[in-house]
Amino acid sequence: LFSTLSTNVDDVFMMLDAATMHTDYLSPNVERLMGIKEEDAENDIRVLKELRPKNEDISILDEMATLKVGEQRVWNREYVHLETKEYRYFTVTAICRIINDKKKYIAVFSDRSQEKKINQDLEYAVAQAQSANKAKSAFLSNMSHDIRTPMNAIIGFTTLAAANIDSKEKVSDYLTKILSSCNHLLSLINDILDMSRI
Repeated sequence: LFSTLSTNVDDVFMMLDAATMHTDYLSPNVERLMGIKEEDAENDIRVLKELRPKNEDISILDEMATLKVGEQRVWNREYVHLETKEYRYFTVTAICRIINDKKKYIAVFSDRSQEKKINQDLEYAVAQAQSANKAKSAFLSNMSHDIRTPMNAIIGFTTLAAANIDSKEKVSDYLTKILSSCNHLLSLINDILDMSRI
């Protein structure tokens, strides 16, 4: 039952003899998740070292060898799948126990590749949203400044026209400038609407 279950999960289970590093148990899903043939890993678990990317200094087996009895440790490791050559991300949990008077290492390699991809996608989406938000804020800030200029002209020339209502020549000049500022303002508003559609 355990073998059937372990075949269908994304966790590789293994038990190693601490003295010889002989494989006492290895779940059959090791080939699917790591690209290692089950027989090769059972014959010599050091085949795990072939999975390491070049930037990893210490193999997980060397890390396990430092465990004391009763101690448990967790590592996050990136491995290269031997068949597909894709990078896979594992959380490795190992514990050292005495079983039938012999020191054993029990390890679980949990494939977290899908979670890592989801997290990377989320980080990318957040970065994109933040970038879009900054662009929107900058755009609105610039537009607010640009809108104020013709608005100030409209208010200023309207005030002057009201103060010089008896001078037809001045009022005519002010109304021409107000009309020009209104057209400029309308053009800006149309640009904003076009940008909001984009």
